[in-house]
Amino acid sequence: MILKKKQMTKRFNRAAKTYDLYAEIPRKMAHRLIYTCRERQIEAKQILEIGCGTGFCTTLLQDLYPHAEIHAIDFAEKMIEEARRISSSPHITFQVADAEEDGWQLAEEYDLIVMNATMHWFSDPASVLEKCYQMLAPDGYLIASTFGPDTFQELRMMFEVVELDYGMDPACHVLRLCDATSWKERARAAKFHPIHLEEQWHQEHYRDCRQFLTTIQSTGSSYSEDRQSLYVSRKILPKVMEKYDVYFRDRRGVYVTYHLFQLIGKKELVGVP
Repeated sequence: MILKKKQMTKRFNRAAKTYDLYAEIPRKMAHRLIYTCRERQIEAKQILEIGCGTGFCTTLLQDLYPHAEIHAIDFAEKMIEEARRISSSPHITFQVADAEEDGWQLAEEYDLIVMNATMHWFSDPASVLEKCYQMLAPDGYLIASTFGPDTFQELRMMFEVVELDYGMDPACHVLRLCDATSWKERARAAKFHPIHLEEQWHQEHYRDCRQFLTTIQSTGSSYSEDRQSLYVSRKILPKVMEKYDVYFRDRRGVYVTYHLFQLIGKKELVGVP
């Protein structure tokens, strides 16, 4: 899948000031990632965080590993500015860099590489996983969280219903996401062993569809493969929101499905003394 990085960077730069106000799900994923590090008693002196955003997960890593050197990268400059504002620790190096490019690695090898709510934004995630394996020290860990294909299933359904009502061919209005099998196959191809993937479904509630869509936009996570005219968008979107508020409402408000994965891979070198 080819993603337009310039457009993605612009979206995340625009969302840098509002991200922390709306990023409830990525925060939960970050806490789960840290829990995994504690649960597995992972030791790390050199840590790489790919897609650090505004630095929330970076701060959690620093609290868990106060003496480790943490190298945190993100392709959005404004996100890095926010991360630097939050943390001034001499043990953290923030850098504007794209993990799919070369030339940014600071340490010779890392004991732990983390990616929180990041992997789905790569054009070639298999290549990034291979690069992570190469950058890890022997017995090093990769822990990465991402979203599964059931994420925003209600929104996809409403767009399809409304477009069919208008006699239009249904378009893709959310990011295409990989299933658990695909992620495990990619990790296996990158030579990670052993591999463990946790999967869960989480339902989040919002006042209405408008608040939900505001959350997506305010975290920079909006994405659509369709390029509708402004006229069509103004006609379709209000109807989608109206139907969503009716079809997917319970006593707590409207609900949204988040399909969550956490991938754990180890660079276990067989036969190394």
